[in-house]
Amino acid sequence: MTAPTCFCGLPAPGLGVHVEIAGQMDPAALGYALDELRHLASHHPEPVDSVRLTLRAPRRADHVVAEATLSAGDRVFRAQGTAGAPRGAIDAILRRLRAPATA
Repeated sequence: MTAPTCFCGLPAPGLGVHVEIAGQMDPAALGYALDELRHLASHHPEPVDSVRLTLRAPRRADHVVAEATLSAGDRVFRAQGTAGAPRGAIDAILRRLRAPATA
């Protein structure tokens, strides 16, 4: 099994992001996730302090798991999504994270 790889401080200035990837992951999927999380954070009703994203593609599985946590002051928003492809899992967590922002 491939050890998780960490990329820290990739996105927008002032927004700390921690990314972990386990398994093989398309770089375009990571870029898509970062762009969408940056957009979500910039339009969130509360200032977002940090974002944590985990993408896992188990070697012998037909699914991808995406997890994200947004910290906004003393509030924490978490979401998990599973799909057959990275973009589907990422879209699932984005839908769940947008729900509190619009409520």
